[in-house]
Formats: sequence, C-alpha cells, structure tokens
Amino acid sequence: MEEFILHLNIEMIYFITIGLLLLLSYSFIAKSGYDERRKRRFRVQSLYRYQDKVRNRMHKKEYDDYFRSNGLPAFITSERFNTVRFLFLGILIITVLFEMLFNTSLMSMTNLVVLGSIPVLMIPKKPSPFYYLVKMVQKRYNREKNNEIYQFYNEMKAEFRSKGDKVGNSYHIIMGLLPYYKYIRPALEKMLPLLEKKRFEEAWTLFKDEINTPEANSLSIVMQEIESTGVRQAGEILEQKRVEFANSMYNNYKEYLYRRKIVIFSLALFGTVVVIMNEVTVFFLWYKDVMSVVNNLGQ
Repeated sequence: MEEFILHLNIEMIYFITIGLLLLLSYSFIAKSGYDERRKRRFRVQSLYRYQDKVRNRMHKKEYDDYFRSNGLPAFITSERFNTVRFLFLGILIITVLFEMLFNTSLMSMTNLVVLGSIPVLMIPKKPSPFYYLVKMVQKRYNREKNNEIYQFYNEMKAEFRSKGDKVGNSYHIIMGLLPYYKYIRPALEKMLPLLEKKRFEEAWTLFKDEINTPEANSLSIVMQEIESTGVRQAGEILEQKRVEFANSMYNNYKEYLYRRKIVIFSLALFGTVVVIMNEVTVFFLWYKDVMSVVNNLGQ
C-alpha cells in the first residue's frame, strides 16, 4: 500500500512538473516580445509571425460563437481552450517518449489512457461530456436572460401606464433602462442605432437573433406590434403578454425543480447503493474466510 501511494505521488509530481514547464515555456515565448533585450535576441518580427501563426491555428470561430452563445465567460476563448487541450496532449507525448527512451514507467497505463482521452472529451460536440456541461451552463444563462426579459415587460408596461400619451419612443425608453440589465444589454445596445433610425422591424429581429430564446422571439413580435399601435392598445398588449410570459416562467421553474429533484434522488440512490455494496462485499469476504476455515478443519 505504501509503495502504491509513493508511486502515485511520484506520478502526480511528474505530471505537475511537466505541466508547469510547458506553461512556463509558453509564457516565456509569449512575453519575450515585451522585453527590449529579448526583442533583439529572438528577432522580434519572426517571433511575432510565429505567435500569430500559432494563434490562427488555435483559433476557431465556431468555438468562440458557441462559447458566447451559451453564456461562458469572455475569458474562455477558442485559443485558450485549444491551448489547454494541446497541453494535455503534449504531456502525454512527452511522457510516452520519456518512457520509451529510458525504458521506465512514469505513469500507469490507465492514467495514460485518461490523459490521452481528455483532449477528445473536451471537444464541444455530442457526445462529449463537455458539450453537456456547457448545456447546463446554457440553461442557467437562458433563465437569467428570461428574467431580464420579464423585467423589461414590467418596465415597458410601467412606462406606458404612468406617462400615457406623453410616453417617449422605444429608443429613449431603452436608453434609460440599459443600466439595469446585464444579460440582454449587449443585444439592446446593438439595436439602438436601428431604433434611432426608426427601423423597428430590423431592430427587434436583431434582438431576437442575438438572445435566441423563445421568450425573446415573443418579445420581438410584441414590440413590433406596439410600434404600430396607440398608447392604450400598447399597454393592454404588454399586460396580456406579461401575464402569459409569467405563466410560462412559472411552468419552466416547476420543470427545473422537478429535474433537480430527480438529480438529487439519483445521487442519493447511487450513494446508498455504494454503501450497501460495501457492506455486502465485506460480508461476502467474511463468509468466504469462515467457509475456508471450516473446510480446513473438516480436512
């Protein structure tokens, strides 16, 4: 047991050391262009061209669009994402080459397989685990956007109810509401120039495409109707759609609670099964030892 723990610790130390060395090497190359002495030493123009070439190879617009549309932090870019994937692949290659050259075993075959499978499992496509992890983030992100859309309904309704015929156009209303939003704010900012030019249909179509949820599509249709109706009718339409939207959010929240209950129950059931299996295994081993002793006595 002690030898196993010692071997495991050595593997972890090796893994961490190789990873740090690769990261330090990348950091050294990336930052060398900012040091005047190193600029002259490494031929800065060649270095810049090499860095741009590496970035272009690591960059994948499809991944960037996927990350942004699913609400992942701006820090996660395709370049950084692919760098991490190739980092794991580089550690695997270095480890295998080292073992082949020096005829030694630094990592078990299981760990090598796990290390090699990580870059594949990180591909954001079905049936990769990373894909489903991002989907979980997306659901939460969409809930936040829908909460702000519901808030937008309330704010617009309050504007029409409180100011009546003196209510401003949608451009000035949205300009005043922008500071109160976080998740739908980028889409609202993009559509403001179109609203200013009174290109309402294009503006709300842009909003619908940027948010990309059924609720955003519903709001887009409602706001296009409001732009072509009177103040009183607009207030009635907003109130009607707000009630429908509130009911939809309530039903979605009930489904979310039900799914969460299923997940919690599954985890609890899995833990219970593991505990029971441990007890059964202990009993089986005890029974096996007892029967072995009985058989030896019988002989």
